[in-house]
Amino acid sequence: MGLTISGLTGYTHKLATRLASGPAEAELRALHHSIAAASRRLEISLNLKRVSPAQLTAKSRALRGWLAFLADEGSLAGYAHAVRTATRIIDAAMAQQSRFTPPARLCFLPLRGLYRLRQTRAGPLEIYFPTPAITFSDDDFLALARCCLHRDPRSKRHVLGAMRSEAYVALAAELEALAGIIDEARGAHHDLGDSFERVVARYFPNGIPKPKLYWSRSLTHRKFGHYDWVGDAIMISRTLDAAAVPEYVLDFVIYHELLHKSHGLRWSGSRSYAHTAAFYRDERKFAQYTAAEAALEKLAKAMRARR
Repeated sequence: MGLTISGLTGYTHKLATRLASGPAEAELRALHHSIAAASRRLEISLNLKRVSPAQLTAKSRALRGWLAFLADEGSLAGYAHAVRTATRIIDAAMAQQSRFTPPARLCFLPLRGLYRLRQTRAGPLEIYFPTPAITFSDDDFLALARCCLHRDPRSKRHVLGAMRSEAYVALAAELEALAGIIDEARGAHHDLGDSFERVVARYFPNGIPKPKLYWSRSLTHRKFGHYDWVGDAIMISRTLDAAAVPEYVLDFVIYHELLHKSHGLRWSGSRSYAHTAAFYRDERKFAQYTAAEAALEKLAKAMRARR
């Protein structure tokens, strides 16, 4: 299950809330000293207890990296500037609709996906964005505002593009490094890294940048793989990490997810499509396509029977 760092979730939420209020320069300096001290204490505690990143839950690792990032004075200043900029743009967008009333409270925290809204009972609307979104431009924040407030599909397309920018990807990688890199590709019976190398060598002669590879935490029977566009990561169901599952079956799932990365999303007006005719044509180029499909269907039926 992993170890949870006690009190870290509450501390980071309170800190993000204070930063959302737009603290003045003097308060921001005081916050920096407090954050740096808290980050140092956390690292000392982890070292004394000999707790490695792999022993922590994914959430605790991410919050550890977030705190370490803000312990740098320049990073904290950039975060505060992004909060002020985004708040100005999003409050203006809120004034143009009737669903929510400004002002909003914006927090940039470890988050999968584009955003999360939380309407407090007596307080303002809380909007959570992924931390690397602090790299967004004014136009990006405007698209993000339209995406979360108006659910505008065209704006979602813009935001997904911004999340693939060099600045966004670089900051995401920095946060991951601060959280503590762990090897999640090696399973009990199969190694996702080895599977990636086999698939690329055979089906991608020009190469393809390696995404993050990791196993799911639970056994699944409906979905055996998933490509995360924002995080450039492939998740493979731990159901496939079994001695009875042939290598070619795992390779087929990896190949399928790499096709998503290679083909990208196709847009028709405001709608996006991942499975196109061209995608399916390439999928059938897998040497053992029919056998792999049959094996996955058989495995899915066996898993459903056990439930």
